[in-house]
Amino acid sequence: MNVDFNDFPFQTESVNVITAFNVIEHIENPFHFIRESARVLKKEGILVFSVPNNESLWARLNYMKNCNITSYTLNNNHLTFFTRNIFKKIVLRKFKEINRIYGKGFVPRFSKIVMPPHQFFSKNVCYFLQKI
Repeated sequence: MNVDFNDFPFQTESVNVITAFNVIEHIENPFHFIRESARVLKKEGILVFSVPNNESLWARLNYMKNCNITSYTLNNNHLTFFTRNIFKKIVLRKFKEINRIYGKGFVPRFSKIVMPPHQFFSKNVCYFLQKI
């Protein structure tokens, strides 16, 4: 199934939970994915997805230095990411955020240093959303 452009093969409001771990950043049309998720989820259904944390300190510093986000390089197939405002305009108009979990933190080039899970240090973030 092509989640970029095809409708999900489920009836409207027929699904309780959708998970997409490390998927959305790889698709060309994440807006269609969000719309289709909202369509097939039952009222108050849950969407859980994880993406690279583009708000980490390391991503911000890399952007200031290279005008690129850390997890979005020419060497991987990450295509899209949401800024805070795009997330609010596209995702939070159909869902409410019920939880957000950050993965373990890291320090670039010092793999033995483990930082706590936090917005500024974590490599990934997982969103728990409820259809409104």
